[in-house]
Amino acid sequence: MSIKRTFNGATIIRPGAYSAVKVQNLTGFPLQATGIVGIIGEAVGGEPRVLDTLTGPQIQSAKDRYKSGPIADALALLAEPSKDPRVVNGASTVVIYKVNASLQSALELSSNLSQVIVDLASKNWGGDENQLKATIETGTVVDADAKIEGTIDGPFDLSGGSDTLILTVNGTVYTYTSTLTGAAETPAAVMGDLNGANWSPSKPIVASLSGSKVDLTIDTGAILDSDLDYGYISIDASSTLDTIVGLAGSNRGVKGSRIITIANDQDEESAEVGGQSVISVKYTGTAVTCKLTIGDSLGSRKLTTTCAGVAADDLDLTLGVTENGELKPKMTITALVDQINSHAKYDAAVTYSDPNLNAIEIDYYSLLHIGDVTVDLKRDVEALVEWSTNLSQLAQATRKSNIIGAVALIADQFFTGGADGASANTDWGTGFDALKLVRLNSVIPLISDDVGALSIDSINALCASHVIAMTSTLGKSERAAFCSKLGTKAEFMAAAKALNSGLVHLVGQDVQVSSHSNNDELTYLDPWAFACLCAGMRAGSDVGEPITFKLINANDIRVRDGSWDPKLDYAELLDAGCTICEPLDSAGFRIVLDNTTYGVDPNFVWNRGSVVEAGYYVAYDLRFNLEALFTGTKARTGSADAIANLVKARMEIYLDEDIIVGDDLNEGVGYKNLSVVIEGSTALIDIIITPVQGIDFILPTIYLADIRQTAA
Repeated sequence: MSIKRTFNGATIIRPGAYSAVKVQNLTGFPLQATGIVGIIGEAVGGEPRVLDTLTGPQIQSAKDRYKSGPIADALALLAEPSKDPRVVNGASTVVIYKVNASLQSALELSSNLSQVIVDLASKNWGGDENQLKATIETGTVVDADAKIEGTIDGPFDLSGGSDTLILTVNGTVYTYTSTLTGAAETPAAVMGDLNGANWSPSKPIVASLSGSKVDLTIDTGAILDSDLDYGYISIDASSTLDTIVGLAGSNRGVKGSRIITIANDQDEESAEVGGQSVISVKYTGTAVTCKLTIGDSLGSRKLTTTCAGVAADDLDLTLGVTENGELKPKMTITALVDQINSHAKYDAAVTYSDPNLNAIEIDYYSLLHIGDVTVDLKRDVEALVEWSTNLSQLAQATRKSNIIGAVALIADQFFTGGADGASANTDWGTGFDALKLVRLNSVIPLISDDVGALSIDSINALCASHVIAMTSTLGKSERAAFCSKLGTKAEFMAAAKALNSGLVHLVGQDVQVSSHSNNDELTYLDPWAFACLCAGMRAGSDVGEPITFKLINANDIRVRDGSWDPKLDYAELLDAGCTICEPLDSAGFRIVLDNTTYGVDPNFVWNRGSVVEAGYYVAYDLRFNLEALFTGTKARTGSADAIANLVKARMEIYLDEDIIVGDDLNEGVGYKNLSVVIEGSTALIDIIITPVQGIDFILPTIYLADIRQTAA
């Protein structure tokens, strides 16, 4: 018996030397992203109460989707926050949570049988979506009921008398016996006699003239469920009138294509959908009638047939099954045709251009006669849904379950139900909870004043609680907040003192910027816009770079009520924990100080946003790397050294990136007193780091010397 050895995941039987090569990750992973900003607020457009993550060019392009309101205006401010060459970028990623419960507009499309067959909904949200309107017109494939067209011009020789016309209409045989006996009966006379009472058991058709020929069309009023492709006429060859008046063969009605047009005041889009056969099928067995149904029942979509008196010919084929609320396909149309043709009493063929089309896309049918005359099954409704999903920018279609028929024609029918919606304080709380699920560097509530029942102080408090919780030991996703307060000098200062956190900035000045809500014209926006500029500058700068004295990208700033002036009242405002902006004599506007609302003491970390950022960035990035490389691994001999080496390697990276600073106290490496102790399953790590600080004060002392000259 062989002796086996397992090595590096392989089972080895043959003697010899085998090797494994492993690369030890000594430095960890690339530095974590720093340009991720979360915003929470209102907008006219955009889907409410979901997390919408935008990156790169998406940030600017999403302005049109959000239409107007704070979110729409904030995006450009975050992407291009500064005119300062030291701030080369803005936010790289923006995560949006829209709080107001706006609604889509909607329109129900009916079938030719007056049932709702398709639900249309605007792809965007808001009251202006009620300007959408839809038109459904006949396409190039025209609707038609079953019709046999005459091929012989009258007059007709009926001198033989008692000529017959035997029709099979939707599985029932009808016999007409002529009462005309003339040798030159006019087409009108023949038409009139065919439309008389000379039928048994009843009259199934309507005769009409086409020039001097006579046509037969199924009477959809007399024959139930015979509209379009549900109706067929087949002329029995034992008839005698057929050869005289040129009525022969068979015909089934046609469900045609549709031209759908969706439009509003600015845009219009149109497409022709449907009218294409997917598969053809015919029952060839002995049952008097065979009827086909495609429908949903008990979590499945099935194709079934009912063959009267011949149950052995019935089909029961599963096209799709619902899993986790979504219908999953189980076969293609090619597989479906193969399944049908495996029964000797059917003749089916693929007629669609894509043989791999999922069979669940075929339209619904109910008790459709498939004997006598071949039927073409279509995917007209799914074609409309596909166009709306992939190509339409304005509306989305949803197929209604088990509704048969063709989409009915309409003209300029408006959507209804769209609304801008509103928000409550609780909606903002829900939004902050949602933002806990994603990694962010900064958070901005896009509100600056009480609006109706909305309380700015309550929302700012929710925001502060959010960042404090996420920066806590259990939060594990450190972030800062940029809040705003519109009010008097006293109200502004009181709000900053109430927040009192090194994780929160508070601004209170309006900024004049290009507003997407106002046709991109220069507009004074509430202080939340200034908060966006601050957060965008933080996101677009190196970690630990202060926004102090950085130029903002604004045309003007103002204190709306004039109760304070940044040139005169800066000392009080900065001491209260406010972040303010001042005009420069040389034009432009700069942030006076990267000032947090912390007011307990002059702590060098908590009072400066850039130092807080540097410290917590190291905490997040180091924890991420330690967790990724060591959690879940064995505490081997040397594990403590391995952890210490990883920490040292990360510290070297932070030092190179100027996130920590080497000085006389840490021997130039940016940290000191590193200790790693493993006790059981727990690794305890202690380290002192020196986070980078911004230079706030430059204090030159200039000594003036007296003149002393000598000459020889």
